[in-house]
Amino acid sequence: MSQSPWPHCCEPAGPCCNLSRAKILELLEFVLSLTLGWCHEASQLTGNYDPLFDDFERRFQLRPSGAGATSEMNAIEIRPIFVFVLVAILAGGGCGNQHDNNGNDQSRNVSLEMEPAATSVDPVVALRRLMNDHAAQGEYEKAADVALALAESAVADPVSELQLAFNWHMHAANVVEAEQDMMRAIAIAPDDPRGHRGMAELLNAQGRRFEARRHTLEIAKLNVITQRELLSLIDTSGPFELVSFRTILDPTTTNVFDLCKARYEYVGGENLALAIATLDRLHFAGPLSPAIEAFRGQLLAETRDSDRFQMWLAEVPDGAPEYPEYWSAVGLWLVHLGRDQEAIHAFGEVLLRDPTARSALRSILSALTRIGDSEKLSVVQETLAALDRIFRIASMANSDHAVEIGNQLQKLGRPWEANGWYRIAFEQGNSPYSRFQELQQRQEKIRIWETKAGAANIGLARVNTMLGFDFRDYPKPNLNSLAISNDAVERNSFLHPLLFHDIAPKVGLTSSFASGYSVNSGNFLLHQANGGGIAALDFDLDGRCDLYMAQSDGDPNKHKSSVANELYRHLPEARFDEVGGASLTADQGFGQGVCAADVNQDGFPDLLVANIGSNVLYINQGDGTFRERSDLLMDPADEKWTSSIAVADLSGDGLPEIIEVNYVDDPLIFQRPCRGKSLDCTPQRFRAATDRIRRSLGDGRFRSWSGADQIDKLPNYGFGIVVTDFDGKDGNDIFVANDGDLNHFWKSVSAIAGTIDDFELTEVAGLVGCSVGAKGLSQGCMGTTTGDFDRNGFLDVAITNFYNEPMNLFLQEPSGLFIDQSYNYGLVDPSKDVLGFGIQADDFDNDGWLDLAILNGHIYDARYADIPFQMAAQLVRGGSSGFLTQDPLIGGPYWQRRQLGRTLAKFDWNRDGRIDLVANHLDQPTAILQNDTIAENWMQLELVGVQSERDAIGARVVIRVGEEEWTLWQTAGDGYMCTNESMLHVGIGSAIAVDQIEITWPSGSFQIHESLLANHRYLFVEGQKIPTPRRLPHD
Repeated sequence: MSQSPWPHCCEPAGPCCNLSRAKILELLEFVLSLTLGWCHEASQLTGNYDPLFDDFERRFQLRPSGAGATSEMNAIEIRPIFVFVLVAILAGGGCGNQHDNNGNDQSRNVSLEMEPAATSVDPVVALRRLMNDHAAQGEYEKAADVALALAESAVADPVSELQLAFNWHMHAANVVEAEQDMMRAIAIAPDDPRGHRGMAELLNAQGRRFEARRHTLEIAKLNVITQRELLSLIDTSGPFELVSFRTILDPTTTNVFDLCKARYEYVGGENLALAIATLDRLHFAGPLSPAIEAFRGQLLAETRDSDRFQMWLAEVPDGAPEYPEYWSAVGLWLVHLGRDQEAIHAFGEVLLRDPTARSALRSILSALTRIGDSEKLSVVQETLAALDRIFRIASMANSDHAVEIGNQLQKLGRPWEANGWYRIAFEQGNSPYSRFQELQQRQEKIRIWETKAGAANIGLARVNTMLGFDFRDYPKPNLNSLAISNDAVERNSFLHPLLFHDIAPKVGLTSSFASGYSVNSGNFLLHQANGGGIAALDFDLDGRCDLYMAQSDGDPNKHKSSVANELYRHLPEARFDEVGGASLTADQGFGQGVCAADVNQDGFPDLLVANIGSNVLYINQGDGTFRERSDLLMDPADEKWTSSIAVADLSGDGLPEIIEVNYVDDPLIFQRPCRGKSLDCTPQRFRAATDRIRRSLGDGRFRSWSGADQIDKLPNYGFGIVVTDFDGKDGNDIFVANDGDLNHFWKSVSAIAGTIDDFELTEVAGLVGCSVGAKGLSQGCMGTTTGDFDRNGFLDVAITNFYNEPMNLFLQEPSGLFIDQSYNYGLVDPSKDVLGFGIQADDFDNDGWLDLAILNGHIYDARYADIPFQMAAQLVRGGSSGFLTQDPLIGGPYWQRRQLGRTLAKFDWNRDGRIDLVANHLDQPTAILQNDTIAENWMQLELVGVQSERDAIGARVVIRVGEEEWTLWQTAGDGYMCTNESMLHVGIGSAIAVDQIEITWPSGSFQIHESLLANHRYLFVEGQKIPTPRRLPHD
């Protein structure tokens, strides 16, 4: 007679025999209710199974004894035994072999409802059936507990059961237990990627990027990392959801996924205040989380709010210093306190924990510059440029990009990620490793190296490689003194408002820009939305500034099909008269930007018109008329969409080159309309255009120049341009604002020996820090303007951006490095909720500090999404402590009107020493904004080159009054599709005279002038010792 595995329980009269399948499942539920602590459920079943339970306790001595015994302890202690017993019972088919009184085998005659008794019941199947029953009834916690019980039993794949437990806990919105499920899976099977993958997905979804990185790297070490998981490691300071779990919890309540939400608000939405508010809710909901508090501290440090930062310091929980954001908070506050050396150490700690932290590298560059350690900049700049490029190309990486990324990451001490990118390239058929075995061998070498070197040493070596020095050489931050704030920052105060009035109708300027853009229908083509150019020039040299306006409103693919461009002559009686036809400048191409410059160096300003199609050159004849000489451009067949044009000497021969900034090179853009909510016409959907430089041949002709290295290999969506000698070295440099991609900065360097040029250009925006803004993200850059905003003697750049993308303020350090200081200078909040176009900087009240005027207006009507369409222009006042946006109610009616602003140029139309503006719009007539501000004293300078090119682009002027000093530059391009009046303006406050003027000409010649009266305009000619006061004929 065969023996049952449990003879005492499953003997013929045993309590578990003759049970139907339904009863067995009920028994399972009863036992699990006890083992899993479901006391109420167990009590409902106790009456049916008291004999069975008593028999279990008697035979297996499960009932605890002693004073400390409790039912909860009992459930915990007997749980694995019950599961084991249960599995054993069910593995035997529910009962042992059955016999009649004569000892005959009756097992074939016993029925478990529908199935023969001989058919065993698979315990795993039974438990899963119970689990699924609970899940079907919405009892996800119970389903998860059954899955955990399965994982603890003798199943072959406990990780699968823990994944099920994770799934049911997430359905039950029990994220804490779900995280524990994955941690159990990792503890059971550390070399199984499923546990690490689950943790990476959950932590990323929660915004706990630092913790997620460790698990994603473990997946890389197991050689099963996906391309998307590799992408999540490119920048671990920003948000990245491998999987979204946000629908699990009520989005209207504070929950564990709000840290991820705050990261999106901070990085994607550029909304610091909103991100802090989200983190504050998490903070007060408690308990304090190190991950949340570290990030909250970083954002509070950015606000420079001393009281709130000190409160954060007092409450920061244990464990927060393990996070990179904690050290970022410390570093930012140390910068605020002026303790740059300690800040460098703190930012080094950031990189030790997060080697992707580009913001830390930018902060280190800025701090090194301030303390004079400029010899350490080069390696940091190269590292930052490499990380910026990786960030840009990784999301759409092809096999070539994958190899490039792998090579760069290998150099930067991140071999596991490098190996993952090499594997991606290998799978796409392009890898430095010809066989998969070579990749495996490489992986084994990395593992051996990592084991020998140790994680701590590897981390330090990686950071030192990134920086080119040991950050520990700088003093450790004194954390005990962080609560000591520096003196309160003095806020700007102004006696009088900036005041401008639109006088265009009064002075006879009746122009309205026409492009075919439909304001009301919502349907348009992209080329109709960008606006048209404006040039302020004195074309007849009568001392009065005239205006040239581009027009469109035709078919860009047909020559001379648009509304004619306009030239408004400024008459002696202070009125404007349209003379476009009489002056022969009424081009009918689809106009974009315009440029006024002395192309042929005869003393009269000429005109260049940027079109979609063929650009046009008008040569000033000196008699009030122009002659079209587009044939001199030498490349008429190569038609482009040119946004802006500038003219300046780039080669160093004293003759000007023509620089064309181009936008899109794709005929499809003229066929795909923008309609309603579907924006299939965004520029990034089309092929970008390459910019072009035409070199002067010396005989009036121009031909494409090869002196700009790789310019034909770097297509982009160009808008604004400024040309001048930014760094005081070699020749003129070029800054180009690109729409939705990296900006370009073409730096002048000495040409290779043996060439005909003195200078050539190389693109270095990534190295000098102006390719992207402070967050390291490409933005929709539109207009540009320049000036010495912080008065440190170096030229800075301000840029307007797309909606929800705050403007950039790239302040140049003495090293030539640009740092985006838009937040610290008060420009983020006023610019993030507008879409900026034209921008001009000048001292509108002559108090000695540059102010800003900005035109705004959206491309498309998105009011259905609560995004404004027409937007008011802005006046932003500059001072020693940054910028302050002026209340629109006090600047004049123009600043209260909502409109679709586009191009903005500046001039002093009435020669009163107060800078005026001219603005066009898609939906309003062109405005002349006369400056009626109560202003202080001023001086204006006109420059004429002799050895230098006649417009003297690149000249640098230093003006000194007592201890005060201002630096000005002669520029070309002047921003968005425009040319400003060719003169330099400076406000000198209450001073009645200028002590000294120092001019450095583009040729390298140098001259000084002293003791000049304020409130005058002077003409300075290169080489002449005495400047000439400029007066109007009627003065």
